[in-house]
Amino acid sequence: MKYKVFIDDLLIPTPGEIAVKVKNKNKTMTLINEGEVNILKSAGLTEFDFKYIDPHGRTVDKLTSLKEAKKPFFLKIVRPSVFDTEMLVSLEDFSFKDVDKHIRDQVVSVKFKQYRDYKTKTLTIIDENTASVEKPREEESSPKPKGELKTHIVKSGDTLWALAKKYYDDGSLYNKIAEANNIDKPNLINQGAKLKIPVLS
Repeated sequence: MKYKVFIDDLLIPTPGEIAVKVKNKNKTMTLINEGEVNILKSAGLTEFDFKYIDPHGRTVDKLTSLKEAKKPFFLKIVRPSVFDTEMLVSLEDFSFKDVDKHIRDQVVSVKFKQYRDYKTKTLTIIDENTASVEKPREEESSPKPKGELKTHIVKSGDTLWALAKKYYDDGSLYNKIAEANNIDKPNLINQGAKLKIPVLS
């Protein structure tokens, strides 16, 4: 089955195979007189591992810049006539080696891990029995929408990360588009959908 793989906005040579691993967080316990039971927990972070041949080492610079940026980006695997995978990930590791000193082709090995947004909260101890929790206030630390909303019709290959990069010059602001359109799963957007693009100050 021929498929396409995008790292951020870069289409890379098709890997021979892609290993996908969903980490197990279930816990097995032994109960008295009951034996073993399995405590079901939410799945861990998904991991992707694959290799591909890169003619003339054209993708190494992109991987290097993604690693140095220290920001998540979208990994998209397009499978014709089957489900696609589009997930916010971090680049965990990559390596490359030359396979032909004349052609300068390289074999690139990459490992990605699913990225989940998280926020910190401040816990204030009032007295021995009381504490208060302050929720993070995003509106104070994030740019505020200003002016009229722009719209974008989703095309094949579009991701929220790529749209944020296009409209804001910063892919990490993809959540602003997701919030403006009530999108719970930023890795799933439908082709043909009309998205509102908040204008940032």
